Amino acid sequence: MFCDYPTIKEMAMAVEEARSGVVAVLEGPPSIIRVPLAGWAAAVGAVDALTGTPAEPVPDEIRSRFEQLALYGNNGYHRGAGENVQVMVPTIAREIREAGFDDDFIVSYLLAYGLSADDVAGLRKMIG
Repeated sequence: MFCDYPTIKEMAMAVEEARSGVVAVLEGPPSIIRVPLAGWAAAVGAVDALTGTPAEPVPDEIRSRFEQLALYGNNGYHRGAGENVQVMVPTIAREIREAGFDDDFIVSYLLAYGLSADDVAGLRKMIG
């Protein structure tokens, strides 16, 4: 699967299609990046095709926070989610931000956990 300059929706679909295979993503130069994909690259251990360098993984304690964030979003990120979800998702996101990762990184990291395009807006509202 090849995905060039994807939107978040296109990237989510590409990740779903490539679950058991390979996906090649062309992120593009900074002037045309539609969705920063550093989080996704870190989560899956993507390799830069130009340099052969794998993406730097997040520290284990942050990876575990991402796993918790993905678990809390199991039924979607929306205002109708339980009170615990509405409290914990922003709390975990704040901890991840304090470790130096921005909201774009958080959203793209969760693509590796199956975050759907439909859940992106809800997640951004919850963590914003």
